[in-house]
Amino acid sequence: MGISKQGIISMNGSPNPNLMPNSYIMQLGTSNPTQGVWRLAGSNNMTRSRVLISNGMYGFQNSGIQITPSGGYDDASCYGIDNFPTDANEDYIISFYARIIDGTEAYAGYNIYASTIIDGSHTKIDRNYRVTPLTKDWTRCWIHIKTNTSTSRNIFIGITTGNTEVTTQMCLVKIEKGSVLTAWTPNENDDIYVGSSGFIENNDICKIQKQGYIQSPEFIEI
Repeated sequence: MGISKQGIISMNGSPNPNLMPNSYIMQLGTSNPTQGVWRLAGSNNMTRSRVLISNGMYGFQNSGIQITPSGGYDDASCYGIDNFPTDANEDYIISFYARIIDGTEAYAGYNIYASTIIDGSHTKIDRNYRVTPLTKDWTRCWIHIKTNTSTSRNIFIGITTGNTEVTTQMCLVKIEKGSVLTAWTPNENDDIYVGSSGFIENNDICKIQKQGYIQSPEFIEI
């Protein structure tokens, strides 16, 4: 799988811009919203790390059991990005892809402050996270929020589990303004950005299904 600058494709409609920088490489360190750098957050029950997914694409990997601690704060094993800039009183959709690579029961989801949750892919609330059940296929986990009067907010993406060991991966975060989930694209300032279409080629994770979008292993520059 890879993304390369090979041309521009013309099509009806296009995905919303991705406001999250560098989501293809998912940096981990001291939280920095302008660079798309996440920090470790929440519970340390699971081993958390940044790993290579495929062909220069990185994501986060969690291994272990997200147990409920005996006393103390009950949280997910998660990653946070602080003071991410948003407009006040607007709709946003946040999404990422996640999967199980070992084990059988895991969930991935969100805890987002200063916002009202509208809907999303989640099936339950677990440890304050709206979580979506995962399988060994890539699953797109998304949430639709309405911001309050604040113009920035803290965003957390995390993993919860059942009572057995599990290893999960998550990647390709997208933050888009609006109430309609659209295909993942790079941020317009990312090195791999190819133009306003944000066309993705040879990508076995992203499945572009919205009307007006196409997916192809190659295309002709116009």
